[in-house]
Amino acid sequence: MAEATAAEAGTPAGAPPADAIPWLGVWTQARVDDDAYDRVLAASGIPWAVRKLLQSFTAQRELVLPPGKPVLFRSKMLTGSWNELHADEPTTFSLLGYSIDTLVTWENDGTRLVSTMKTTAADGYFTSGWSTTTIITHELHDGELVVQTIAPEGEYTMWFTRGPAPE
Repeated sequence: MAEATAAEAGTPAGAPPADAIPWLGVWTQARVDDDAYDRVLAASGIPWAVRKLLQSFTAQRELVLPPGKPVLFRSKMLTGSWNELHADEPTTFSLLGYSIDTLVTWENDGTRLVSTMKTTAADGYFTSGWSTTTIITHELHDGELVVQTIAPEGEYTMWFTRGPAPE
């Protein structure tokens, strides 16, 4: 299990990496721990057909450093749109009837980017009447962006490679 995030521990968020260049660009999912991913989705109550749809989706992340602003973290959504978050700025967005409160922070001296998300499913399309917190860590290892999702239902890992800019 992952260690507590700065937000959970009540400590201030960490600084971004001294050299953000290795992080910047578009990262495309190259592989995923399919069995663990399916177990987490099933334990979340996601129907089989929807799990198969989600497993066919190729995730993307983009990190950009706008002048004078914190790192912009973009994540491609199932709908094809991009969700945009700035480090250390709380953001709320909605997707398929779920409200998602998110905070992205740098930890471990800028070697780990952590997204802490509280999802509330008051009117969710597939399940409703619950709230949960998910932590997603992003770290660079051997030229790949390694993304680990830690949810109450379990954990899974995805590996991303850097590629061309999004369309």
